[in-house]
This record gives sequence, C-alpha cells and structure tokens, in this order.
Amino acid sequence: MPKSACESRRTEEIVVHHRSDPIRIPNKLRRNIEILEAQYEAEAEPSPRTLFYLASEHASAGDLKKALEFFRRYLKIAVWDDERYIVQTRIADIYRSFGNYRQAIDAGLRALKICPHWPDAYFGLAESYYYLRDWHKVIHWTEVGRAMPTPDTTHVINPMKYAYNWIIFYTNALYQVGEIREALKWTERALEVCPRGPWHSENLFLFTEALGGSGAIEATRNPGLMAAGDPTALSASQRTESYEQTA
Repeated sequence: MPKSACESRRTEEIVVHHRSDPIRIPNKLRRNIEILEAQYEAEAEPSPRTLFYLASEHASAGDLKKALEFFRRYLKIAVWDDERYIVQTRIADIYRSFGNYRQAIDAGLRALKICPHWPDAYFGLAESYYYLRDWHKVIHWTEVGRAMPTPDTTHVINPMKYAYNWIIFYTNALYQVGEIREALKWTERALEVCPRGPWHSENLFLFTEALGGSGAIEATRNPGLMAAGDPTALSASQRTESYEQTA
C-alpha cells in the first residue's frame, strides 16, 4: 500500500502494445472462461466484476447470447455508473449484431439515462438508425455525439470509437440526403485517421465523382442509392467480429 497520497491521471506518455498470437486466442479465451466460471460458482453472491468479465469473455469468444445473459445479471447489482453505461452500450452492440435494431435503440436510450454527456450511446443510436435507413436520425444522433467529450474515466475505452468508427455511418447518411460535399469532407477526415480504410477509400472516389458531374443530381434524386462503402453489406458474423474488436 502507498505510504503517502497519490494521484491518478490520464496520460498518452505510456503506450502498451498487445501482440497476441492469433493461434493462441481461442485457447486463452476458453481458459479465461473456465477460470471465471469456477469463480462464479464459488461466490455465494456473484460480484459485478465476475459477471462483467464473464460477459466480456463470452462476447470475445462469439457467444453473444451468453454475453447478453451475464451483462443483464451485471446490471442488476452493479453500482459503478461508468461501467454500467459501457455495459448498456455493449448490450446495444449485441442487439445490433442480432439485427434487433429497436432493442438496440432502447438499450442506447437506457445508457443515456446513466451518462448523457458521453458520446458512445449517441453514436450507437446513429448506427442503429443507419441499419433502419432513417438517415436524418443518423445525422442527428451523430452530431449530438460529436458534441460530447471523450469519456473521462478509469475504465478501458477504445479511442477509435470517438475518432473514427462512427464516421462511415455519418458520411453515408449525408450522402443519402444529398449533402455530398459534407460527406466528402468527413470522408477525407476519416482517411487522415486511417489512410487505408476501404469503405472511405471507395467513398472518396464516389463522392468526388458525384460532385464533378451528374452523379450529384442522381444522388439527390435517388435517396435509396447506397454509397459504395456501406456497412449494411457486412454479414452478421462480420458485424459480430467488429463488435468484438471494439468491445
């Protein structure tokens, strides 16, 4: 134990690179789940920490139904608002991977009741409405999320969720309502973050061509025309993999 007062603070001076061997990941997940399940059985009253890790490991292993079960149990007893918020957004992620977009929206709105000044839930709502092809709501919720600060929390967060992941839904929704110049601006910004992003690379060409000729008129007249870099083309399993990478 420290003998004097100490202060915790966020810093970018320390960077940890995880270099996991992909071949070993399935075995490590099985081992982690076995350890956690033993801990769960040994506890007279399961702790929020055990439930959270069980849910997270099952999600990483692709068993999203089991993950959802443990996340729900977690919410019944958890008291740390930062993590309760994150769990609600993960539940929304899982519902989206199932194609249950209305339930995903409900989960996102419940997250806002816990912490309305973090962007995760707003970006999640935008993504849900994207799959429902409600473009104006995609734009609305994205712009609310953009106005929110990055979470100030000791919990593990993924910086790409705030700098990049939401942009593809925003640019495609802008394209759908005819705001092609704005879509192009945000596509260029996304490529500054991730220069080889395949969806944005495709859209850079599409949006540039549309602004240079009759494509702009066609896009405005045909709001059902999908952008080239379109996340709805993902299979359910690919969306699950995307969730696991960001969870």
